[in-house]
Amino acid sequence: MSLWEVTFRTQYEYPFIRLSGQFPGLPISMWCHWGRELLQVPTQDPAIVKDLEQGIRKAGRCIDEWAEAGETRIFMLKCTCGNHDSPWNVWEKHEFTDAPPAVYKDGWGYFRLVTFNEGGTRALFKDFGS
Repeated sequence: MSLWEVTFRTQYEYPFIRLSGQFPGLPISMWCHWGRELLQVPTQDPAIVKDLEQGIRKAGRCIDEWAEAGETRIFMLKCTCGNHDSPWNVWEKHEFTDAPPAVYKDGWGYFRLVTFNEGGTRALFKDFGS
């Protein structure tokens, strides 16, 4: 059995890709687990944090809680993957699992996926090409 790994970056209309374009050079890392999204942003600059919180809420996300962690702000959000054109909705149908975190930086989304399904890998690239 073969293990397939696909790593790619993409730009499309997605709230966190768009949000990352507003904060050049600042990576927004996301883990999606059990109906929650954890966002890690390496800043505690009050002005940036305020703008990020506004952007998160504007994107239709609800911030359940947040925490300081060293020089980082961590946000816990309710998962809304099913409400948006989420990248997870594209690769899950091809039996891929993401290898977190997804990283949003400078208006791009960076993803890493793994699967044991060669046919699903080919189908995923066909979906990406269309």
